[in-house]
Amino acid sequence: MDCTLATVSDFAYVDRATGKIYVLGIVRYVMAKKVPARHERLAATFSLEDFTTNVKGQEIMVTLEVQDSDGEAIVPASPPFELKFVPIGPAASGRSSGTVTAEIGNLILPKFGDYAVLLRRPTGEVIARSQFSVQSPPIPPQP
Repeated sequence: MDCTLATVSDFAYVDRATGKIYVLGIVRYVMAKKVPARHERLAATFSLEDFTTNVKGQEIMVTLEVQDSDGEAIVPASPPFELKFVPIGPAASGRSSGTVTAEIGNLILPKFGDYAVLLRRPTGEVIARSQFSVQSPPIPPQP
C-alpha cells in the first residue's frame, strides 16, 4: 500500500462524485506565543493506493491519532473505521485508491515541538503519517 498524500491543513474536502481532493492552507507550523495552545480546526487528509487485487473485497479498518514528539497521544486513537478503496480507472489501470479526511476541532497542543497525525491499522501498524510543529513566533529585529 502506497501513501500518495499525507497532510494537515486548515480545510480539506473530497468530492465523492469526482474523487477530487481539495486541501486549503497546508499546516507545517503552528505559531504560538505560549503553550498550551489551542488550534481551532485542523484537517488531516490521507490518500492511499494499492493494486485493486490487494484491496478488492477487503475490509480495511483504520484509526486516526495525534501524538506529540514523545509519542504521547494528545488525541487518542479514534474508533476503527473502514477505509474504502475505489478503482482509479485508466489513469492508473489495475490500481485503487482510498482517501480519509478528518476534521480535528479545538486541538490543545500542550508543548512546543513536533506533532504527528497517524493513520494506523487497529493492530497499531502505522500506514501513513503527517507532521507539523508548534513554535514560538520569531522575534522581529530591533532597529
